[in-house]
Amino acid sequence: MPIPYAREKGLLIAAAICAALFWGSLVYILYTAADRLIPENAIGATAALVFAVVILTYLASRLRRVGQVAFLRGHAVELSDKQYPDLLARVRQVTKRLDLATPPDAYLYDRGCSAASFSLSDSGRDIVALNAELAGAFSEHPGALDFFIGYEIGWRQHPLTRWWAWLAPARVLPLLGPAIGRARIYTADRFGLLACRAKADAALALAVFASGPRRWRSFNIAHFAAQSASATNPMIALMELTQPEPWLSRRIAHLRAVATDNPAVVPARHALAYLIALFVPGLVWRRPGASGRALFILLWAGLAGITGYAVCGALYETPLPRAAGRAARALPAPAAPPAARNGLAAANETRQLLDADLKTLGNLAATRFRKHGGNPCEVGNIGALRLNFPAQRYAYSCDEPLVYTVVAFGEFEPGRPSYVRAYHWKEARFTEQLSRSPAGPTTSGPGSSE
Repeated sequence: MPIPYAREKGLLIAAAICAALFWGSLVYILYTAADRLIPENAIGATAALVFAVVILTYLASRLRRVGQVAFLRGHAVELSDKQYPDLLARVRQVTKRLDLATPPDAYLYDRGCSAASFSLSDSGRDIVALNAELAGAFSEHPGALDFFIGYEIGWRQHPLTRWWAWLAPARVLPLLGPAIGRARIYTADRFGLLACRAKADAALALAVFASGPRRWRSFNIAHFAAQSASATNPMIALMELTQPEPWLSRRIAHLRAVATDNPAVVPARHALAYLIALFVPGLVWRRPGASGRALFILLWAGLAGITGYAVCGALYETPLPRAAGRAARALPAPAAPPAARNGLAAANETRQLLDADLKTLGNLAATRFRKHGGNPCEVGNIGALRLNFPAQRYAYSCDEPLVYTVVAFGEFEPGRPSYVRAYHWKEARFTEQLSRSPAGPTTSGPGSSE
């Protein structure tokens, strides 16, 4: 088996980490959203909807594969001992050179300017399909066909194939996603190179893509491999950095380097191209699955926004901002000018905001208590809620179904003693009682007890 492309391992590790972060964050956010937003009587319907979306996605992918198999069964010629035995013999020889036990099923199809070859799996069997026009172009040099056969076998044998769906979120990321696609092609090229009896056949096989099926015989491999050295424009390099296929000249230069065991003479890309490519996702509309990639990009944007909001909330909950918030609330309110609105109306408005927060938190506790039971003060992180006052102002009782807050001396109404404002979420009623000290009982934020 050939040695994989040198940078592929590092790219795959980075892609696996990004994919794990994506799927883990998505599951956590969906679970949190379901726990807080979806009513109890709608959880079953929501789960059924998610299950239906997963099934439909799988069926759409499966139908596409079945369509390809049906095309081969109905329109292509299956290679056998009675149908083009010379091509079948090449498939078997390539399989032996790659140290594989079972050769794939092989077909010959004719669709003009379509792909030179492709491969797929059906019911556990690998299938390799070769373009008839390609086979005709190499009738005088059939060794070049070994490259395409080995390339497609390597594409199916690559360990990444079975994890391709799991890595889908990483494949749309800027720089990383296109780089994974190019690395996979370079590795498959190495399979094709190993499948060739003569190493020059691999470069001649790729020459068809550059000069066509008639002019490839006069193709200058060395000159074309060095052609990319003159392309130093940053915008030209940007076009490659945002695509999952490498330049053909780079592919041939890479094959020559592997065949001769010498480093490829390929110029470094312009730094400006990398900078611009950081803001271009791997969305390639002309390739299959473009709508799925667009969906992953939207999901990445949503996860980034939710994560940023959560981080801001977590920073606000750190000791220093909490202490600053308590100190700010402890300061006496500035005296209102004579032309200010009525103090009693302002106090009533403030109390309404306070009661709205208490009721929101009480309903959250009641919902979680009905779902999970247990301790009435275990309500999770309330810092992410949109409250009128900071979340650390409120506390839950672990002994009674209460959520409460302390209103300091004269905080909203000048001269009024400090008191505890509480909401009994089982009985849906508000209560007040004077604080036991001028400062009132202290609270330690969400989850503290009376």
